[in-house]
Amino acid sequence: VLQDRPAAAVDGSQIPPSKDFSVPLGAVQIGWYVNHHIPGGRYEKDLYFEVLPPQDLDDDGSDGDFPDWRVNQRRFVLECQYLVKLIERFAQAPAPARPLCFFDGSFIISFAGQIRPERAGPYLDAVQALLAASQARATPLVGFVDSSGSRDVVQLVNTAVGPPFMSMSDGALLSALLPNWGDRSPFFTCARNDTLSNTGKAAFYKDVAFCYIRLSAERPPARIELPRWLFDSGQAEAIVDRVRAELVVGNGYPYVIETADAVAVLKQADRDHFYALFQQFAEKQGLPFQTTRKRLSKQARR
Repeated sequence: VLQDRPAAAVDGSQIPPSKDFSVPLGAVQIGWYVNHHIPGGRYEKDLYFEVLPPQDLDDDGSDGDFPDWRVNQRRFVLECQYLVKLIERFAQAPAPARPLCFFDGSFIISFAGQIRPERAGPYLDAVQALLAASQARATPLVGFVDSSGSRDVVQLVNTAVGPPFMSMSDGALLSALLPNWGDRSPFFTCARNDTLSNTGKAAFYKDVAFCYIRLSAERPPARIELPRWLFDSGQAEAIVDRVRAELVVGNGYPYVIETADAVAVLKQADRDHFYALFQQFAEKQGLPFQTTRKRLSKQARR
């Protein structure tokens, strides 16, 4: 199932601005991994690191002096953009040599409807560009959600059957219907009723198909999302088989996502080193830079 069929994933990590320092500074690190699944092994790991300077973290004053939202947004956008870059990189390869690209999360970004429109825009643009690239380059793409709280199927049943209405998640509803490892539900097209759809910003929802798949006896089924063109072209089952195989390699979680996460992760030691380097730079350049007593105490203890 996997031999000579590449798989790829992108993940990110971040350093949010800290109130321990007088200057807001953040960073985002994006890691990616490609496994070519050829005899003898061939894989690629690489990363991209971006510093978000104070001017990029300047807030409008209503949410505090050290906003995290710009760092979160930048990480999400870069994760999508680097998946698009991988899709474009393999666009001229024969179809079997184009990687199955894993997105760690859902394409149905309802959370964007809960934030200001100007902040939601980059999220919406990034997801739609990713879905469009997959279709334009005929490259398979999967959104994987290990623990989903989505209620799309539940809402469908509630609408069709009427009261009493269920309040559980889709995974809880479908769990008993998927008893064996690898069992999956039918595919559904997403027609979620949320703030984005009610304001005309979720037209791309209909371009996403999803199903639920049993991966563990102890946990509810996971959610798998595909661009709808894969389902319409009859490739969905083959893609699900490849996802199952990646899960076997990864002991219950897609190995490519695990590896991309390991490449991208920023540990506390990395964060401390980042701030130490910036402090040295600021002092060398004569920039105004103060550290809280709490931070100085931590540094002394370490």
